[in-house]
Amino acid sequence: MIIGITLLKGAGEPYYSPAFPRGGLTGYFRVEVQQVWGTNPTLDVAIEHKNEEDVSYAVAGSFTQITASGTFPKTQGTLREIVRFKITVGGTEVYAGGHVLLLTPQWLPY
Repeated sequence: MIIGITLLKGAGEPYYSPAFPRGGLTGYFRVEVQQVWGTNPTLDVAIEHKNEEDVSYAVAGSFTQITASGTFPKTQGTLREIVRFKITVGGTEVYAGGHVLLLTPQWLPY
């Protein structure tokens, strides 16, 4: 998990969290954004998943686009075996971005 990290738009390439095993078929996810900066900063956060034998990840769900600091929750069901976050930073300048915490998911029982 990414505990807390400062992300910048740079060339616009996405950032990925380390992959982790799902703890239930449904998870309650939260992204905490402590600070954003730059002109028109945006953070697009997606929950990606795959099974062990899959070659690539698929998007399970996405958070509403984040443009300000705050805590943003998302409940996502029918997850595959392996989960990760994908964050894409947008904005007018290459230094647009924010400081982000991806909190440990709370898993709902099978």
